[in-house]
Amino acid sequence: MVNIAFDTFGATTVVLQIIQISNNVKSLDQLFKVNDLIWKYARDFQAKQTETESLGGRAKRKVLVMDTYAYTFSMYLQNSMAIGLIPSDIGNSLQQQLRDSTEYETYLNLTLSLRDIFNSTATIYLWNNLVYKKGLIHADSNFRKKSLTSFDGMHWCTQATGGRLNAALACLLRCSFGTDYDDSAADEMKDCEWRCNKQYMSLAPVLWDDAERLKIKVNMVDLNNTDIVIETNSTPVLANY
Repeated sequence: MVNIAFDTFGATTVVLQIIQISNNVKSLDQLFKVNDLIWKYARDFQAKQTETESLGGRAKRKVLVMDTYAYTFSMYLQNSMAIGLIPSDIGNSLQQQLRDSTEYETYLNLTLSLRDIFNSTATIYLWNNLVYKKGLIHADSNFRKKSLTSFDGMHWCTQATGGRLNAALACLLRCSFGTDYDDSAADEMKDCEWRCNKQYMSLAPVLWDDAERLKIKVNMVDLNNTDIVIETNSTPVLANY
């Protein structure tokens, strides 16, 4: 699929979303194996591009990772603590370790500490034989109120979660702008990728204290082929990204 994006559609950057937590997942070990492969593929791709020369002046291809697993795991962990499935001391300690992690391998390994809780806090509804993870779909300790982030543990409510997904994608695409694969640029893009995921694919607060104003100019054509120019300087962007 990655090659199709490059060769058929002419993309120069591909952003891979790794697999998120859902009721369809049997265990965190299963997610670990799949997501580890995706991360390794992206890292190997970037390393090979650094070693090769651009062909005919063509921009080198870039593959980045959008850590949707980290985002959904963060929501699962926080919600499970709030409804009493995970003791606060264990949850707070794990959250701090996840925030301090600097490599994807470390992050993935840390999430495995909840493998037993993830498997044991499931409910099987006999009428449809589906398995529901309580930490995903419930918002109270009596397991009666539905969560605002996911109604069924498989689909995420975009009204509550979509903002960070869009911000992460925009941030990752910005990481690829103006960079090519020499050693310093590859490291810079990797660091940028990690910062984007840490900021948006988590529950970290998004602060606008250091934001800058970005002036946008858009040229459009209406149904009468009349040029329309729209200018705005009211769009804030984070200076560090």
